[in-house]
Amino acid sequence: MALGIAGVAAGLTSVPIVVPYIGWGLAGLGMGIAFPTIPLAAMSQASGGAEASQLSSILLTDTLGAGIGTGLGGACIAIADSTGSQLRTGIAGAFAVGFVAALLLIAVARRLPVSAPADSAT
Repeated sequence: MALGIAGVAAGLTSVPIVVPYIGWGLAGLGMGIAFPTIPLAAMSQASGGAEASQLSSILLTDTLGAGIGTGLGGACIAIADSTGSQLRTGIAGAFAVGFVAALLLIAVARRLPVSAPADSAT
């Protein structure tokens, strides 16, 4: 996802238009892999009957993350506007928020449990 965000943010410079499109593709692929994996990993480690509790905390975290990220991105744009900077500067700040968050979440991803699904045939 971090590579995808960097590719999209590169669109703020004078790169060919295909670069941000490839970046969106990479970021979308990363989201497609990460979004269902985290709740699944949390529910697979939950004790019997506690799956809903685990899932609710994951969904709350998703919602808070989206809200905080959107707020920080909007703040970057508002700061750029209030200081007389170009809109491009504010958008670059918003992309930087997402990029830094993606890099920080790499450390969190390493903590996800790695376990094979139980064999239901036995």
